[in-house]
Order: sequence, then structure tokens, then C-alpha cells
Amino acid sequence: MLARFRTACDQIKARIEVLAALLDIPDGPDPQEFHASVRVKNLAESARFYAWLLDTWPKEWTHRYVTFICPDLGVNFVIVVADDKTLHHDTLYHLGIELADKDAVIEAYDKALAFGAHVEKPPRSTWRGTPLHELWLKDPDGTLIEVYARMKDEDFAARPKDYSPVFLVEGTENFKPETHPSETAQSPLDPKSVAMVSLASAIAASHPSMGRCQRERLLKQGVSEDALDLILDIAQHIRDEAGQNPTEDTNAVVKKLTEGDTCGCTPTPKGNACC
Repeated sequence: MLARFRTACDQIKARIEVLAALLDIPDGPDPQEFHASVRVKNLAESARFYAWLLDTWPKEWTHRYVTFICPDLGVNFVIVVADDKTLHHDTLYHLGIELADKDAVIEAYDKALAFGAHVEKPPRSTWRGTPLHELWLKDPDGTLIEVYARMKDEDFAARPKDYSPVFLVEGTENFKPETHPSETAQSPLDPKSVAMVSLASAIAASHPSMGRCQRERLLKQGVSEDALDLILDIAQHIRDEAGQNPTEDTNAVVKKLTEGDTCGCTPTPKGNACC
């Protein structure tokens, strides 16, 4: 019953957090189209599948991409070759929205800064491929978001001879994006595993109080009493074995960890293996 109550509390808390995040949202851009670009392993097979799924013939295709336009859905969907990338999190290349014109892209940049969104590339006019006025953002998970407007004929006529991008906001020519939170080093261990390690370490080191708080934390995270008993039993056994060799220094312990065929530890009195 207590576990169900904790689960319900966590679920309610998560819903409240979503509601809180949606309150007082400032004005955003005025999207006219939703755009997604997805990397695929086999361009031809994926083109056949999405032509069937979307019930439409591609608007255009090359050896690198296939574009589907669905006006009734307001969707501009593109599949792109994988470029030798392993397709896991790299499968989704980017999402995007189309705006009315160049001024709307610049306005979206100002709104993105005011909102605190991560700007990957400031507004630019680009001429290669599909000529666009574009702004690149990243969502909280690091997914690229393209905010763009299709270029008018008069804009395209004013392109530089070398087709180099033209920055639309003065002072952004040397723009360098800040490191996105998704790109910072993350602990390879999840919080639950870290708490388990801390608990075992506290017991093995005979810490007077830390074990209790870690135990409570693990219970709140859904770790069972049986699992905690196993951790405690092994940690106590390791502590007792270590007490039998009080003069062995840390270097000797590390050497044993990296050399030899077996660790030499014994099961706990309850029969639990320590490794």
C-alpha cells in the first residue's frame, strides 16, 4: 500500500510539474508548417514505406534525401541518408517549423532569446540546397529545431557570388553556441545505483549515520526490502573481511582487483556471494 501511495505521489508531482511549466508561456512564433527530417539506413526502402504511410508521391528526391509535402497535414517530411552514422539517437536529424518570411525568422530569434531557448545558429540566409532564411535552435534534449522561411525570388537574386551564408542580425557573424546541457558529461550511473553504492560503502566503512538516509532514499525510489537486505549483508561481510586485514594498504587492494584469476572472497554467512 505504501509503495502504491509513493507511486501515485510521484505521478501527481510529475503532472503538476508539467502544468507549472505551461503557465505564463510568452508569445512564440506563428508556425505554418511542421517539418521533420529523419536519417534512414536505406533511402529507397524508406521512401517506399513513407509514400505508402503518407499516401502521397514524394515532391522531390535526390541520392541523399526524399521530401514529402502533405498540405492537408501541414507537414514537410524529409528522409535523409545516414552518412555512416549509427542510427540510435542520431536517427532524428531535426524538427522544424516554417514561418511567413525573413522578418518572422528574425523575430523568432528575438523571442527565442527572451524565452531562454538554446540557439545553435543565429538567423541566416542560406542558398545551397533549398534557399532559406533559417534559425537553428535545440530543444531541452538537444534535438535540433529548424525555424525557417522560404526565400522569395528577390532575396535569392541578391545572393553572394560565392553563395556564402548571410547573417540576418548584426553582430552574430562570429556567434558560437553555448554547450547544450545534453552535451555535458553525465554520470554513467543512475541515481538509484549511486545510492546503492553509497549505502554499501557506508556500511562497509561503518559510517555512523549515512547508511540510514541512503536506505530511506532507496525505499522511496522503489527498491525492495529484500534487495536492501542483500546489499547490507554483502557490505557487512566485506567490512568484516577487511577488518581481518587491517594492515593491507590501498595499493595492494587495487593490485588484487586488477591481477589474478579469482578475487578470493568468501560467501556471506547467509550464503550470498560478494561478487
